[in-house]
Amino acid sequence: MAGLVTKIGFATAGLLWAGASAAETTLTFNKFIPATHPYQVHIMDVWAKDVAAATQGRIKIEFTGSSLAPPPRQFELVSGGGADLAFSFIGYNPDRFPRHNILSLPMLGPNAKKTTAAFWALNAKYFEPAGEFKGVKLITLWANMPGQIFTAKPVSTTADYAGIKTRVGDRVLGNTVKALGGVPVFSPAPQTYEMLSQGVLTGAALPGTDILAFKVEKFVPNAVMVPGGIFAGSFYIAMNPKKWESLPEADRAAIDRISGAALATRAATVLDELEVKALETLRAGGAKLTAPSEAYMKEARARFAEVDAEWAKQATKDGFDAAAALAEFRKLAAQ
Repeated sequence: MAGLVTKIGFATAGLLWAGASAAETTLTFNKFIPATHPYQVHIMDVWAKDVAAATQGRIKIEFTGSSLAPPPRQFELVSGGGADLAFSFIGYNPDRFPRHNILSLPMLGPNAKKTTAAFWALNAKYFEPAGEFKGVKLITLWANMPGQIFTAKPVSTTADYAGIKTRVGDRVLGNTVKALGGVPVFSPAPQTYEMLSQGVLTGAALPGTDILAFKVEKFVPNAVMVPGGIFAGSFYIAMNPKKWESLPEADRAAIDRISGAALATRAATVLDELEVKALETLRAGGAKLTAPSEAYMKEARARFAEVDAEWAKQATKDGFDAAAALAEFRKLAAQ
């Protein structure tokens, strides 16, 4: 994995300046995932080092040992000043992010990098004007790699999902699971192991990387690998706006240069590489990851159209044509 870190890092030899002084400002970054989670190791930890390098050591980021708030309350934690920085999942707060919930729709894009690129290409046109991040400074946002529904029992038709209690992280994904006949059970990803091991769940909608990261592969060793995924979802890093404004202008500019679309692209690239390796590891461990039949895809597409329509209904307001935005998004992501 060392090569992956190098690929997204902005840190250079400038970090090793002689006689470096202690950081003038320390920012507290709340962490609710394990320190060993790939997102922490390959995205947040690397960005923190990049910030120190870009500001010549004037800004230092320290991660909390444990979370200062539950996963769904990261936005409020940062906006209220309980932490300077936090990372979270868009889907944890669906009512706050009706337009951004587009990123949880099924078959949105073939991989994280292309879906992320489509988002940033359309951000100024469709998403930023909605002001859904009002109250925080948005550092970056990236689309996740496509996720699938992993199940305890083998699945070959959409009818096989009937009654499967499936971990989901957001409302849009819950609608997708329901459309397929499953039973969505909302849970932050770190609780997946406990719920699967206790038999509360018999399925989990996650990317393969998280199946391994949360060590649940033995509970859900089956998946139909839908092209583009059952969902993507997205994560963001946000900062308290008052803390942001308190930083020197030169340091804010330096951080902006290594954040935004640039950081999102590098994060997405790493996530795609991690997912390829994760799926290889799952297959080598005996997981049955099967390609969908034509009949499966025909039925799935019809049901996914219902999910798209429900999102469009929720997001269409204030002159925003959600259906048109979705069509443009998918077209860009497919390029």
